[in-house]
Amino acid sequence: MTTMLTENDALSGMHVQDPPLNAKLWIDPEIQALAGILDEELERYTTPQVFDGDGRAVSQPSFDPAKPHQEFPPEMFTMSDDEIDAALSETTPPGKAG
Repeated sequence: MTTMLTENDALSGMHVQDPPLNAKLWIDPEIQALAGILDEELERYTTPQVFDGDGRAVSQPSFDPAKPHQEFPPEMFTMSDDEIDAALSETTPPGKAG
């Protein structure tokens, strides 16, 4: 089955689910309010302009412990995308369906 990517796929990770995840369910209204994010700003964040990379792959920079980075165990910086996806995938949105 071929699945078209939609704007709802923007927050659903690197793989496409069928049916697609609804990106709106991933936005927690309480956190939006606490962060002071206006609805207009949220719309811009969740529907960004299309990036045209001319088909070029963009490699990740090598790990530099002297620079700020997320606090993951060092071995995670050498894991493949599939391994990271399996280890960190969360498919239950915080919002309520409906």
